[in-house]
This record gives sequence, structure tokens and C-alpha cells, in this order.
Amino acid sequence: MREIKSFIKSASFADLNKALELISEAIDSQREQEKAKEEVLAMLKEKGLTLDDLVELQSLKTNVQKLNLNTVLKLTVKFMSGLDVAKHLKLSKV
Repeated sequence: MREIKSFIKSASFADLNKALELISEAIDSQREQEKAKEEVLAMLKEKGLTLDDLVELQSLKTNVQKLNLNTVLKLTVKFMSGLDVAKHLKLSKV
């Protein structure tokens, strides 16, 4: 806060206007985020859910994505193990 007060005392009119613009944008952004947060909390309350439920759902989603990736990798390895790689890549004998 000390730096801000020092800036205000020494800044040009143009710099003060630019600072005002940046501060206004930051305040608007914070208001939008706060409004979105309130809307999400209201929807959760309406559905009878908590923030912990959301965290748990995200964790489940992540686990499903990992499971899907692991399944794809296993199937790829199984598929590749049955291929004659040299034949399919047309590798020449050295």
C-alpha cells in the first residue's frame, strides 16, 4: 500500500488514468467472479450438494479419465504385440 501511495503522489495524469482503468477492470473481474461463485453456490444449495460433493465428482472424473487412458494403453500394447512391426513398417534388413 505504501508503494501505491507513493505512485499516486508522483504519477502523471496519464499514468493515474491508466491505473484507474486497470483498477476498474480488476474490480469488475472480481465482481464477476464473486457473482459466478454465488450462482454456483445457489445451484449447489438448490440441488442439495456441497463443495465437497463437487471435489469428489472431479476426483471421480479424473479417475475415470485415467482408467480410460490405461485401458487404451493396454489395448494398444495388446494390439501391437500381435503385429509384425518390420512387415508393417517395411523395414529393410541391415
